[in-house]
Amino acid sequence: GVAVCAVHEYFKIDHEIWKVWMELMITNRNATLVLASRPFKTLVRTRLRELARAAGVSPMRVRFLPRFSDRSSYAAILRGCDLQLDTPKFNAQTTAADLLWAGVPIVTLPSDRYVGRVGASLAMGHVSGVYIARDTQDYLRIAAALIAAAGRERERERERER
Repeated sequence: GVAVCAVHEYFKIDHEIWKVWMELMITNRNATLVLASRPFKTLVRTRLRELARAAGVSPMRVRFLPRFSDRSSYAAILRGCDLQLDTPKFNAQTTAADLLWAGVPIVTLPSDRYVGRVGASLAMGHVSGVYIARDTQDYLRIAAALIAAAGRERERERERER
């Protein structure tokens, strides 16, 4: 399947963006939502899986990245992402730059606060890889198109391996 990553601190994930992500998971059954793994946050991970189930998404489709021990394993983990979903109120910053270096496209939805415009700022200084949505429907449309493209690429890879 397609690894749709949302590598953020948990406090950045609000109810509104979670609903958008769950809608994306419902309409894209080949996708798995991959979140950051934070130590000592097992209750949060359990709660996020419960929220997925309540939204109609199998908790098995919500995964958490493994912890990394060094910079090279971190880069390898990020390269396993097919797409990064940004959070509007607090955009990814250093992580977004790392994801772009790893070749992972990012979908962002800017807000009116500085911390909510970092993704768009990165897009202005980067030739490709950051997709700036106008609203949540545009965010869903862009993410769905990138998921479909990643799914097609995975299918081509499987065909080449046969």
